[in-house]
Amino acid sequence: MMLKATTNRSEDDRLGSRSKVLRIRCGRCIQSIFGGAALSLLTMFAICLSAALPVHAQVADRIVAVVNGEIITLFDLNRRFEPVMRQLEGRTLSAADEDRLKAMKRQLLDRMVVDTLLMQEAERLGMRASDAEVEDQIKEMLQQNRMSEERFREELVQQGITRSQYVTELRREISINRLISTRVHNKIAVSDQEIAEYFQANMKHLGSGRTVDLQLILLPPGEDVETLRQRIQRKEIDFAEAARQFSRGPGAQDGGYIGSFAFDQLAPAWKSALQSVSPGEISAPFDLSGGTALLKLVGEATGDAPGPDVAERIRETLAKPKYEEVYSNYIERLKSRAIIDIRM
Repeated sequence: MMLKATTNRSEDDRLGSRSKVLRIRCGRCIQSIFGGAALSLLTMFAICLSAALPVHAQVADRIVAVVNGEIITLFDLNRRFEPVMRQLEGRTLSAADEDRLKAMKRQLLDRMVVDTLLMQEAERLGMRASDAEVEDQIKEMLQQNRMSEERFREELVQQGITRSQYVTELRREISINRLISTRVHNKIAVSDQEIAEYFQANMKHLGSGRTVDLQLILLPPGEDVETLRQRIQRKEIDFAEAARQFSRGPGAQDGGYIGSFAFDQLAPAWKSALQSVSPGEISAPFDLSGGTALLKLVGEATGDAPGPDVAERIRETLAKPKYEEVYSNYIERLKSRAIIDIRM
């Protein structure tokens, strides 16, 4: 079972990006190094929790880092790394594998140092998540996963995590995401000109020519699609509402919106249906997946400009290196003002 607490929509989807990376990074590392299935997301989340997990008895506790007077102990580091070790129990590791594990552990320590710095800064700026905000996030997560509080606690117990420890780490995650949103995300902008220039330079890869932005209604066999089409044309009901009420196709709950497509990559039946349709108009009915379909041409673009979906993909592509640069610079500024002592 995946326990994933999403950030509140009012804080915007952008707040979730960093936490997703934190939850899956170690799993991908383990999979790439040792093969086999990636670790579960809950296991990955457990790596980032201060859970009361057993530490190898032969290792004595000691301080491995101090961040502005806040200590990180070997015990803290080992218990966060323990889920990784559990996944490797029974395997014979080569010397190279052992070296990679040590490197992963050092990377985890570096991540703990950065998270400590970020949490300290969030608290300094009054961005610490409240008890109510944390509980709201847990409630939303339980609803999304159709999970009871009792089942939630059982899942945590299976991972060796108490609810209190989960709350502590979730509070840290929300607080840090809020900080990153205001100090990093808000400083990143991709202009329409940058998008247009990237599109022109990468037409061959992105696809050139006509792109169409579409809504779809797909009715099951036997339904009177022509009557519905006429009702939409008479404005008795709009296309989006008709899709929500009657469509059995993709995007129905989004008003039938299915995105932007390169016209020359559409199936022949779709091309034929759209051939004489102008933006804002509805196609004639055509057969699709055993039913009958209607398409609405929301908009279109020529090869001179990308469609909405392509433009958004370009925006994300261009924003990524900007984010990495701004984030890296921000972390370096925090480190330059901090007193950090790494003892590992």
